[in-house]
Amino acid sequence: MKQFFYECPENKYDELKVYFIEGWDEMNNIIINKIRDFSPKSYLDVGFGTGDILYGVAKSIPSCSKIVGIEPNLGMVRNTEKKYTFPENVEILQTDLEGFTPEYEFDVISLCLVYHNLTEEMCNLNKITGLLKEGGMLIISDFVTSENKDDFIQERKHACDKAIINGVSRKTVEEIYEQELLDSTITRTELKELLVLNGFKNTEELFDVGSYFVCSTIKSLS
Repeated sequence: MKQFFYECPENKYDELKVYFIEGWDEMNNIIINKIRDFSPKSYLDVGFGTGDILYGVAKSIPSCSKIVGIEPNLGMVRNTEKKYTFPENVEILQTDLEGFTPEYEFDVISLCLVYHNLTEEMCNLNKITGLLKEGGMLIISDFVTSENKDDFIQERKHACDKAIINGVSRKTVEEIYEQELLDSTITRTELKELLVLNGFKNTEELFDVGSYFVCSTIKSLS
């Protein structure tokens, strides 16, 4: 999926995401509302992509004085800056997680459809945990492999068929489908276990439709 969006024309990002991510707007609104209810003073969006959640947080939480979005894909950075006008408290950086070395921690961090693109070194979430304040909230959304692989394959085939019906080329659909099967290497259960290992507690499922899963969790004070 990462390679596809690097090669995809910038003006196609918003069009394609809707076809391949069922309930995109609903998922984004759930995430934004969850962050707003937490009332953070600082927020980090890791891999902000098309900028929808980054902008939604900036717009709905004016009391959040420090908002940072990082994104390695220059095309997505340009697309986001063309699409939205951000307030002065929002800092947009073209960098990946490995290259991001702030001297401060955040109240809330989100990784929305980013986990499957992380390097092996970053997948253990150690760096993310270190960037989050004690008692801070982490939100992860991603497509996950069902414990039953056949269910996952059928669900993704349905999404691909829908994309083709809506005019996306079959070649593009097949490339994304093949990459999704390679990227999806973690189950819901494994993700929850990984969070526990990193000292998170009170994990809450926020959204679970097809192969897409969103949860929030709190960095333990103990």
